[in-house]
Amino acid sequence: MLIIIVQRGCVNKMVKQETKNDKTYFMCEECNMYYKTKDLAEKCESHCRDKHACDTEITKYAVQLD
Repeated sequence: MLIIIVQRGCVNKMVKQETKNDKTYFMCEECNMYYKTKDLAEKCESHCRDKHACDTEITKYAVQLD
């Protein structure tokens, strides 16, 4: 017997890390918003992937890279 388990919404994307002006930022690969912490970027990515929309309680911490 063969059992196959498929996780809904699993795309294997990971938060992208980027350094600019000697500072490290983390990007949600679902919506391309940047955060100062990996934890916030992961929360954003999870919410975006699951709900197909951003959460303003998370995105209010997003930063803009110049």
